[in-house]
Amino acid sequence: MNRRLPSAAPIGRASPILLLLAACQPAAEAPLASASNVNGTSTPVDASKPVAAAELPGEYRVGGVDAGGIDLPHAITASIGQTRIDLRSGCIRYAFGYRLDGGRIMTEALPAPSCRRALYPEERALEAAFLAARTVRRSPAYGIVFEGEGRSVTLFSQ
Repeated sequence: MNRRLPSAAPIGRASPILLLLAACQPAAEAPLASASNVNGTSTPVDASKPVAAAELPGEYRVGGVDAGGIDLPHAITASIGQTRIDLRSGCIRYAFGYRLDGGRIMTEALPAPSCRRALYPEERALEAAFLAARTVRRSPAYGIVFEGEGRSVTLFSQ
């Protein structure tokens, strides 16, 4: 004779609901960024420490300009070599020569093939911020921040 326990049905139906409620609870506060995420140590990221020239080359996405986000229908990317920064925003291209020494950077505009469409405000701000940059440092979120003359650009590794 098959008999069900009266309490089995309500518990069986409540379990998915309890799981969903548990999943909606706020997670514990995320720990502050630390270098352990990158190189296995547990030292916090020092956002005031300049970026070494050897750390800069790589592929990045532009996360923000002048403390604001990028609100475009496409991403803006940056490719940084030993002496050159190439930016791509749709068909728009920018290039900058740079020299980095102890966190101090000097940039200059270089010619780059580009389309002729009008620039978005974020693209104009990006160009001005790279030309104004005087320092380069790492952000607490592991970004690279170029700053100077009240302007800034934040890049994140791709």
